[in-house]
Amino acid sequence: EPFRVLHAPNHRHIKGTQFLIDAIQQLRNEGLNIELVLLERVPNNQVREIMAQCHVLAEQFVIGWIGLNALEGMASGKPVLCYLRPDLKRLYTLYSFASACPVIDTPIEEIANKLRWLYNHPEDCERLGRESRLYIERYHSLEAFGGFLKGIVDSVYFSKPFNDSDYWIKRATSI
Repeated sequence: EPFRVLHAPNHRHIKGTQFLIDAIQQLRNEGLNIELVLLERVPNNQVREIMAQCHVLAEQFVIGWIGLNALEGMASGKPVLCYLRPDLKRLYTLYSFASACPVIDTPIEEIANKLRWLYNHPEDCERLGRESRLYIERYHSLEAFGGFLKGIVDSVYFSKPFNDSDYWIKRATSI
């Protein structure tokens, strides 16, 4: 079966779609059995159904940080390719749990190389999918954010001490 790469851009130029198309064509020319699944103007529930049949999600390669589509991909247990701008990565690592994020940092010049690596290393592709799902459970699940918001509410309304850093550290080690 072909190695399927899902890309669901809402704006091709902002997401760097042409760079991905070119990389996929390069890999096909090299003889890899790889397929781009390009979805545009498709309802989110259909994107999630099709995502289940794909190996990798290609988020974006221009903006410099992950969006909701990347979170959906990780929640679905897929490795995610996305360009992470160094200044944003540094900032979010300082003030959040971004250092634990398993997204594969993919500048436009590296799209073909990163896809080739995943294609040739299915065990790493599967491992990154598992790590992606775990990351979502730890930091982006309803339980994670619900507990965080409860801590804030308890602090504001009931004067209970709440340290958000301690909360996220505990989440990181509890799952």
